Amino acid sequence: YREAFSVMGDELMSDALALLVPSQNNAQNLGQDRDLYTVNPAAASGPELSMYRFLGSLFGLCVHTWERLPLRLPPLFWKRLVGAAVGEADLAAVDAAKLKCLRDMRAMGPEDFNFCFEDTFFVVEDDRGTQTELVPGGAHIPLTWSNREEYAQRLQEHLLGTGRAQIEAVRQGLVAVVPETALDFLTWQDLEYKVCGLPEVAVDCLKASTSYEGELTETHPLMDMFWSVVGGMSSADRSRLLRFITGRSRLPVQIRIERSYGNSGNEDDYLPTSHTCGNSLDLPSYSSAEVMRRKLLYAIYNCSAIDTDNDNVEDFVED
Repeated sequence: YREAFSVMGDELMSDALALLVPSQNNAQNLGQDRDLYTVNPAAASGPELSMYRFLGSLFGLCVHTWERLPLRLPPLFWKRLVGAAVGEADLAAVDAAKLKCLRDMRAMGPEDFNFCFEDTFFVVEDDRGTQTELVPGGAHIPLTWSNREEYAQRLQEHLLGTGRAQIEAVRQGLVAVVPETALDFLTWQDLEYKVCGLPEVAVDCLKASTSYEGELTETHPLMDMFWSVVGGMSSADRSRLLRFITGRSRLPVQIRIERSYGNSGNEDDYLPTSHTCGNSLDLPSYSSAEVMRRKLLYAIYNCSAIDTDNDNVEDFVED
């Protein structure tokens, strides 16, 4: 069940569906937020808006059940859902290049401005070639140095409003499951956390979410080795480790670690095993941190089963 949410998150942020698309920062590898996705303004048909409403209902399910849908969506998206104000920083998170253009335009002198923006009007054209007037009659209002501030403001408002219909459809699905009055008590950060969990799997947070079984304790030598190895992993690797153990790729979630014993004399021959129904990891007592690191990385990136509950440790010997 939990794995299904992780799979849905992966699929939503892929080419399989047209509901979410890479942000301009993501597509152009610009700015500080280069891994975010946004709603697709081109997905505006009746069936597509129905899918956005269903996505909103999934959000509501996450709020009620504490399951996590691991999506990388910008603050702008969450702010629109809760009715919070948006501004320049939100544009920077999705399209730093256009924000830089607006700033450069405002700072230009008259001569440079007239050279760069000759024959420009109060209209904007999207990726599909569709033109939208920034003000009524904008197609007939030329952009000049004297009205550049109004143009920049109108364009920024337009860019921040892109995808409004799709976000509204998500909100409709959300409030069908979560009372609309409840959203009034949530910040956009609260809602993101309730739906998606923590975006980074920090070692301290993971350690605080871990309990130990049998002879293991936090200070056991095997656990010292484990946390040293986990601390050397990238955040993406820790996310995969969490998914391997629990079926979820984001915190919060409670996990348990227990020492496992193989049938052969050399525990370095065995891979770790997980039981996602109980959020538990069975960890052999490896001879070194390097062996443990190699075995963990192999397991978390090559285990194709959702759960290994019905598999024997002997079946997980690395060739």
